[in-house]
Amino acid sequence: MFNSDRAYTDTVAGIPSGYVLRYDSVNKMQFVVYVDNLYDESLGYWVGVSKDHGDTWARYYTGIGDCYPYYIKYRAAIPLIKNDSTLEVEVAEVARLSKGAFSNDPGRFGLVTDNLIMQINLYELTKDSDGDGLTDIEEEKSFTNPLSKDSDGDGVNDSQDRNPRRQIRINKYTALYKYLLNEKGICIDDSIVPFDGSKVNTNILSHGIAEFIIVTDDPGIAHVAVTNFTYLILSTKEWKLYKSKFISVPHRKSVTALKPVKGEKNQYTVDITENGGSGVRYTITEKKDHWVVKFNLLWSY
Repeated sequence: MFNSDRAYTDTVAGIPSGYVLRYDSVNKMQFVVYVDNLYDESLGYWVGVSKDHGDTWARYYTGIGDCYPYYIKYRAAIPLIKNDSTLEVEVAEVARLSKGAFSNDPGRFGLVTDNLIMQINLYELTKDSDGDGLTDIEEEKSFTNPLSKDSDGDGVNDSQDRNPRRQIRINKYTALYKYLLNEKGICIDDSIVPFDGSKVNTNILSHGIAEFIIVTDDPGIAHVAVTNFTYLILSTKEWKLYKSKFISVPHRKSVTALKPVKGEKNQYTVDITENGGSGVRYTITEKKDHWVVKFNLLWSY
């Protein structure tokens, strides 16, 4: 949901104005309520807080997905700031009638209750029990431990860890999946992936993607070292629990284990599917000290 009253070329607190739903200030304090897609497949509600007249901003995730189950109104009759510890927004409670055709389409909704007031407790919003730079709300959404700075015990702070739930293992399989998950597009030429994970020779079509959940039961994927983005790696059982717990979920990738090609020695296929729809298949050939990755098939829904 976007604020159609604002121009997208302007910014508020460094955020494109069209994404800003509410803004208010008192003395040195400034607040914005806005939408972002960092933790949500479509968009989620965030709060920006400045304590120095807008010179610097901290940004906090509310844990609530845009439009469902609550729709925050950007044309509201009440002030955003209730007191020093509480913000108030006018919302409508809605029910999802149907899913959208695409991953970034939230679908159709129906009104349940209108003219509700939602209070945002700033202490709970900003609470970071273990001091790792991730709020407790973010840690709950990431399935990490809000009482431990290093959930997987690998010596890397959760807020800096690209794979915060699994310790990294270095072997030929994690080297392969590190390449497949870190590359920023679709391989259009054969790619050489050394077993030690060193320099990769590739030619790719570039595109940009935000953070992902990876759903897999393969330990070669679960313990991979990714560098471009933060990945929340879940087993299929954990993914089922995650979906039951959270209404709005991040973008996701499903990655298959190496599947042997019938009649071919040391040759496999790997499928990578995004949000249960579009995907790519690679043919993987195992050599003496490296993998050869070749584009096989692309599909889109």
